[in-house]
Amino acid sequence: MVTHVAITAPIVAADPRATMLASMFLWCLNDALTEEIYNAELAGLKCHLELGTYGANIKVTGYDEKQPLFVEHIVRRLSDFKPDPLRFEVLFDSIKRALENFAHSQPYTLSQHYIQMLLSDKFWSKEQLLAVCKDMNVHEVEIFGKEMLRAFHIELLVHGNATEQEALSLGQMLTKTEHALENGDSYVYRHFQDTHEVSCVEVLYQAGVQVNLLQVSRLFVTLILCLFMKNFTFVLISFFLSSKTTRENALVELLVQLLREPAFNQLRTVEQLGYIVWTGTRLNSGTLALQLIVQGPTSPDHILDRMEAFLEKTRDDIVSMSDEEFEQQKTGLITRLLEKPKTLGARSRRFWNEIQCRQYDFDRNLSEVEILHTVSKEELLKYFDLKFSPTAPERRKIALFVHGKDENKNDVEIRLRDKRSPPNEKELEEIECMEQFRQSLSLYGRPRPKLNLPPIGAEPLIVQAGGDAYSDHQ
Repeated sequence: MVTHVAITAPIVAADPRATMLASMFLWCLNDALTEEIYNAELAGLKCHLELGTYGANIKVTGYDEKQPLFVEHIVRRLSDFKPDPLRFEVLFDSIKRALENFAHSQPYTLSQHYIQMLLSDKFWSKEQLLAVCKDMNVHEVEIFGKEMLRAFHIELLVHGNATEQEALSLGQMLTKTEHALENGDSYVYRHFQDTHEVSCVEVLYQAGVQVNLLQVSRLFVTLILCLFMKNFTFVLISFFLSSKTTRENALVELLVQLLREPAFNQLRTVEQLGYIVWTGTRLNSGTLALQLIVQGPTSPDHILDRMEAFLEKTRDDIVSMSDEEFEQQKTGLITRLLEKPKTLGARSRRFWNEIQCRQYDFDRNLSEVEILHTVSKEELLKYFDLKFSPTAPERRKIALFVHGKDENKNDVEIRLRDKRSPPNEKELEEIECMEQFRQSLSLYGRPRPKLNLPPIGAEPLIVQAGGDAYSDHQ
């Protein structure tokens, strides 16, 4: 059986210091639980507790007989935990060293961190988190742990050998354990709703604006960010599309199906640009993107040019593709989407991903299959020309480079400026603060959930037999 618990607390994402305090609170709790749950692990129960962007996430797996009691124990420890001062100092020193050494992480880890910084409305750099560590103490962490649970929202998934009533009883028990509400105060989250409204969205890059990590003009954006390590380079390009819709997601999945094998063959085997070549999609906060990644010893400028050339060649390949071959590609994707998860864990992850992104479209694959049956080659080409071609009117692209240690930072900046500068130098604008640049941009709207659920913090809805919902206080 698998139990997922997501505790959303808006104060966690309020500022870098709040995020750091929440992180230290959960680090200390994990450390304290290590000895407590050892016997449970021997009996087949495992627990994973981590800090999410907007709260704490708990995952418990194992035998079903005692799992509800185990989950209750974990949540109770979360609500009444007091960090040990001696262990706090040890763990605090460890997390500070981890923040200081983050620049030496693997290129993929670095790329995802800075992509998140550019796109997410509530996301802090490692430098910001390290700066707020000054004067932080165990007493402040303990107080924050209590403050974090003054206003919260719980989402629970119980998957496996459990009845509906057992799952509902567990949810009620967790709520009572987390917070003893005063009479008449049934919805403690409501007054914090405004804080959460803007916390699950991404930055919207306008059409015609591309981010190149390194400069800014009317047509493309570059931020000065050079990370030098090892003797290889890393290039990531990401095309940002829109708030996720089922039809657009089906088109992107089909495009990835057509890109994945040719990209590996052309960029890795034929051109030998790098050891790692990956093509796939990125979904965060309801926004969809297509990503291409290449890691190897070749110059990042050359890799980027070849990736763009590959995309142009892909369009020509789709044009020349026969209808029979196109239908075979569609059939292959449909077969993969209809394939049932082979394990309970895989099926649980599929359900939990829908809950975490608050879309609740548990039949998403079936919906995409229905759409794929109607997609034509002409429609896919039209979508490609709209979003991915170099002259596409709605093209939004970010390119991120991690340079090798044998390159000089100043030389890289000069070379990129010469290559990317517009004809009119007056249009060039240097961006020195990534945070200010991000805050100056608009935000995506949140996708509408598949289920008719109330906003977080509102009164619960009563679901009728037909699937409609209404408030008990109407």
